[in-house]
Amino acid sequence: MRINPNLKIRNVAGENVVIMPNDGTSDLTSVLSLNESSKFLWEKLSAGEFEVADAAALLVAEYGIDEVLAKSDAAAWVNQLSQVGALL
Repeated sequence: MRINPNLKIRNVAGENVVIMPNDGTSDLTSVLSLNESSKFLWEKLSAGEFEVADAAALLVAEYGIDEVLAKSDAAAWVNQLSQVGALL
């Protein structure tokens, strides 16, 4: 999988967000808010293809968390990005 390269993180009023273009079926634009760990993963993994295991390994290395927890968190992060259409 890959993060859509057309999507960029912006800092708006101190919050890290990604503006998601509408899908053409409505006039609404979605805003994806990223906490610090989500922003970290986005920045580290946006350059190319990755798997859930890659995100988990980054979480373990950066935050020193348990591998099982990292895998669960990484899978949840990927699932959320997938649901909003941020992954290709």
